[in-house]
Amino acid sequence: MYDLLVVGAGPAGSRTAALMAAAGHSVALLEEHAAAGEPVHCTGIVGEDCMQRYALPPALVRKLLPHFEVIAPDGTVCPLPGSVYVLDRAGLDRLLAERARHAGAELHTGCRALQVQERADRVSVEVRRADGVEWLEARHVVLACGAMSTLPRRSGLAEPEAWYRSVQSEWETPPPTTARVLLGSAFSQGAFAWTVPLGPTSIKMGLLSPTSVRQGYHRLTDGLPGRPLGRAEWRRMPMGLVSRSVRGRVAAVGDAAGQVKTTTGGGIYYALRCADLLAQALLAGRLDRYEPSWRELVGRDLHSGRLARRLLERLDDAEMNRLVRLCRRDEVQGLLANHWHFDFHQGILRALATAPGLRRLAAETCTTHGFQHLLKVTDRLRLVPGLRR
Repeated sequence: MYDLLVVGAGPAGSRTAALMAAAGHSVALLEEHAAAGEPVHCTGIVGEDCMQRYALPPALVRKLLPHFEVIAPDGTVCPLPGSVYVLDRAGLDRLLAERARHAGAELHTGCRALQVQERADRVSVEVRRADGVEWLEARHVVLACGAMSTLPRRSGLAEPEAWYRSVQSEWETPPPTTARVLLGSAFSQGAFAWTVPLGPTSIKMGLLSPTSVRQGYHRLTDGLPGRPLGRAEWRRMPMGLVSRSVRGRVAAVGDAAGQVKTTTGGGIYYALRCADLLAQALLAGRLDRYEPSWRELVGRDLHSGRLARRLLERLDDAEMNRLVRLCRRDEVQGLLANHWHFDFHQGILRALATAPGLRRLAAETCTTHGFQHLLKVTDRLRLVPGLRR
């Protein structure tokens, strides 16, 4: 019997396994695919904090982008501050899985978890390998199996408030100079499309939407010069808090626990930070501390981002154009310069909601129904408590 079974060798699972194995616990890390990092669902964008905190090597960086841009439906451009790193996403997973193995965890690839059964003093996991089905046992089980798995729900854990749909592909085509976030109903009503340069001749591009992404993705790629490099990856994306991430001896982390930025859909940094908190709780013998600690870290960001996301779902293209033009004004650019953080967005959302004069400016220049809803949302954001990290 193991001390810990971890299902999923993505960032959250490998980080949890590495910390537990380094502390002397017997750990098995189960990955259903032939290798960690397969297939690649994620764009792989992280900020400076993630690079430094987790000692990610420069060799993983495919592109360093000094800033990125938001593009309104009418083509209006609003720059956002801060450099970001585009990582070799498969390489990141392989690195973190190797760190777990080096710390002493057993890495089992081609090993799919089918079901979890909790007993009084242990948890049993049914797994399928190429040579058959068997049961593994451990004192605790961590589900880091991503957003597509139904295993957390079937194990008695909760689903997030909502699911979005996403699609992404890599293309050989002349890239833009920086990452771009594309707004508008042509791509996604309420969310966005993106293009991210990877090198001199390739990009990643994709789409996030609360509804279908197929039509928007075809609009994004129709007429694009070049050719796709591999197939498009379609998936669902958690969007909002879960009500339960721990049950007995079983806990979920990363995408499986809805620990994904509700503003952008990014999940690497949150997954790693929450994995740290999960390992701390397990090592202390107090798994009950995990859920309060990760909610303290990212819960209010997820909540305020969800409020902002609901607002964007209500705006039409004309309102979106006015919002982007508003964000280009000196007053807003000053707030972005002072309050923008790549990973934690509650600070800038609250600053925008409470800025003297900005509410008046929005009310004067934008009078349609969607913007009246914006004013109601900013009132709610002002009531979201501050967050200590």
